[in-house]
Amino acid sequence: HRKRKLFTREFAVECSRVLKDDGRLHFVTDVADYFAESVEMLKDVPALRAQPVAQADAEYLTNFERKYRLEGRPIYRALYERIPLEPEA
Repeated sequence: HRKRKLFTREFAVECSRVLKDDGRLHFVTDVADYFAESVEMLKDVPALRAQPVAQADAEYLTNFERKYRLEGRPIYRALYERIPLEPEA
């Protein structure tokens, strides 16, 4: 799946560009390495700030997530919020 992955630095920057202030980006995967790589990469996108994932947010399940949970696979979640940036002088 690596060659088709959606979450790249360019995608994250584009998300930060199109999200309104306080808009949210949810990232969910069952692949630990992909999650760690994406979270690390998102640290370099200044307009996106990591937020705690509330339990209520964890209840939006896909069919794949339901299946994987039944199999006992871990699910990794992250939530980011678009923050207003100071205009460059």
